[in-house]
Amino acid sequence: MHIASRTTRFAKYSLWLVFLIQVAFPCTDSFAQETPLTAGQTVAVHIFGIPADEAAIVSISYQIGDSGDIRFPYIKPVHAAGLKPSELARKIEEAYKAADIFSRPTVNVMTEEGAMRQVTLGGNVVSQGMIRYHDGMSLYVAILTAGGYNEFAKKEAKILRDGNIFEYRMKEIEKDPRKDPLLRPGDIVTVR
Repeated sequence: MHIASRTTRFAKYSLWLVFLIQVAFPCTDSFAQETPLTAGQTVAVHIFGIPADEAAIVSISYQIGDSGDIRFPYIKPVHAAGLKPSELARKIEEAYKAADIFSRPTVNVMTEEGAMRQVTLGGNVVSQGMIRYHDGMSLYVAILTAGGYNEFAKKEAKILRDGNIFEYRMKEIEKDPRKDPLLRPGDIVTVR
């Protein structure tokens, strides 16, 4: 019974922490602020639901060519000019599925301006997507901001940063918060 009460208290404190983080660092509705993309613009593309080594290859920044197209690895060019970032994301997902490259990719697209102060979370968290980065944000805080782990999580996380992958066991971080790494704007976090 003592363990159950501690677990209940931890759950309540975790919910309060998530609430306080969301109030202190609210995320804006990205769809409401989307503007159509133009030729010459650079976008950051993050693809989830694919092997980590493939994500390191395809989850990078791309420039929209003069023709309005973007050239992605493994697929034909995708026309981006005139589309909103969320529309381009769906189009990229469809192109990878149609080419039988990735069966269930989840794509996030953001302009370079928006990517500069965002962290992207995917995998086994309650709410996948982009969250606003703030100075001093740690991996564990980012996961809590995304609603915490979902029921399938093994409590392992990977950070993709500048083409490098860093792996963490969240159970160890929960036991010793000093091991909780700080994130950087533009990091991509995948929780398993």
